[in-house]
Amino acid sequence: MMKFLFILLYFSFISTFVSAEVGKTYSLRSSEFTYRNEGEKEKAESQALKMLQKSYQRFPDVDNCYAGKVTELEKRRALKELNLIRQAHGLEAVGYDETKDRFTTASALISSANRLLDHYPSSRLKCYSKDGYEGSRHSNMHLTSDYIVFLPENFAEKVIDELIIDDNVFSLGHRLWFLDPFLGDISYGRVTHVDNHQRVADAVSIYISNTRQNIINTKADYIAYPDKNYPSNWFTLDWFLHFSVIADKSSREKNITSVNYANASISVSSADGRTMRVHSIKYTDPNKDKDYMGLGNHIQWRVDGLQKNKKYSVKIKNVMINGTPKDYEYWFNITD
Repeated sequence: MMKFLFILLYFSFISTFVSAEVGKTYSLRSSEFTYRNEGEKEKAESQALKMLQKSYQRFPDVDNCYAGKVTELEKRRALKELNLIRQAHGLEAVGYDETKDRFTTASALISSANRLLDHYPSSRLKCYSKDGYEGSRHSNMHLTSDYIVFLPENFAEKVIDELIIDDNVFSLGHRLWFLDPFLGDISYGRVTHVDNHQRVADAVSIYISNTRQNIINTKADYIAYPDKNYPSNWFTLDWFLHFSVIADKSSREKNITSVNYANASISVSSADGRTMRVHSIKYTDPNKDKDYMGLGNHIQWRVDGLQKNKKYSVKIKNVMINGTPKDYEYWFNITD
């Protein structure tokens, strides 16, 4: 059985409320949001709450373990962002599975109520349920803990983007599941708790355990992250790149067992011919790895000195596919 052992926790978003007026100001945090008096602060908090409530058909009451219900628009925004990213990699779009909403919503309720992420939540946790346990086992999970004024209007898209980047998650598990060619329809559950101090615990669970029988309509033969002209909101310059081979489009299992990176080499060069420093290389081992994420094979690395709006070429040599060596070459450019 697949195990989901990766967790993502973020503590801040850039504020959409910034005071530009001259005068004495008080900062909640590093001048991202400033106010001159309690009246300004309360007004900004009220506006932020109204914006947040627009994401829900029925607003959660986490103190009483009521999860509420997000709008169809909120779900579509998350789905659209994920499919835009998949399209950039030549992967088939995924659809939406409403039957899994009960699980992802219950999972997000546990996360929000307890301000923690756990793929195997204890029955002792507040707002625990069996549906929440199942949703947590089979989902990418995200938790934002912050003041309400810092929640962005494009929250759903930002969650998808941050899970794709997977900053400080060394397994890259969230990214690998989202870029799995065999990924089937998803479900998006969100639950927000706002306390008396206007601090939020905003939890999201996205179901990732639906799978396709085959991917014969997928045109791509590999997944390179990043690839070609790639928006900067989907990539962090100092974090891991990765590469996966789509070795078989009729069987997921063969993609796990037939690709070996043990003797592979990676080189990255700039448009002017400079060789970039590649380091922190890790890869899956088909002979040792019992638990897999996403497609089931990948190699990951970091590159020093990457810049936006610069073209880079990547060469990966001596990847063994069913015992036969194969080389790959592609380019990427991180765009604003």
